[in-house]
Amino acid sequence: MTEFLDFPAPGDKSGTSLILATVGSVTSAGATLTLDGSASTTTKRYKHVLTGEALAAGDRVLVARMSGTFLIIGKIGY
Repeated sequence: MTEFLDFPAPGDKSGTSLILATVGSVTSAGATLTLDGSASTTTKRYKHVLTGEALAAGDRVLVARMSGTFLIIGKIGY
């Protein structure tokens, strides 16, 4: 059985993991991300699960890595 928080080794693209990120920019096509531990923002745009929750540049988000791509789960409030 797979644990809920299964953190694979860096570079391992199998499995699912949860990652923190900062939103770079947002359009109707999705949001670019700067993943924690990375110095650069993605060029690919990723979708947000909670469509009623508006994202903005600079927001901190929880991201799930699944099947080689990322899905934005939601904003982290503080």
